[in-house]
Amino acid sequence: MSSIKSVEVWWGDRMIGRLALTREGLCAFHYPAEQLSAGMSISPFELPFQ
Repeated sequence: MSSIKSVEVWWGDRMIGRLALTREGLCAFHYPAEQLSAGMSISPFELPFQ
């Protein structure tokens, strides 16, 4: 049985990031390069650009 390690996050017709489970069991959010260049953070307090 396989388990899901990450999911794509979509806003309308645009993929704005990926939510993933790290090896340590923590959740991480990754913005793709296109989203970083657009400058739209979905949550600047909890998911800042880094």
